[in-house]
Amino acid sequence: MSAHTPGPWRKGRCPQSVVADAPVPEIRGSDDVIYYGGHLIAESVATQNIPLIAAAPELLAALKVVTAHLASPPPSNRGWNAALNMAEAAIAKAEGRA
Repeated sequence: MSAHTPGPWRKGRCPQSVVADAPVPEIRGSDDVIYYGGHLIAESVATQNIPLIAAAPELLAALKVVTAHLASPPPSNRGWNAALNMAEAAIAKAEGRA
């Protein structure tokens, strides 16, 4: 499996689209930045799903931080606070609150 397109991802200029700053060579037409407002990740997305899809890179990063802390006991409070803040921010973005 190849790596995903780097974040951040966000709602595109074109309704019902999700875009990124980085090119997505695997998707034909994803480089029409003027039309989409970024490199196309997904289009024809149900409006309620856009925040969740756009938050995918942050959710993945937060899960990696949390699992790293769980795998190396004992976790420090500072490390856990940073992981918790990262996870809460990603959840807020996924729920459309950020």
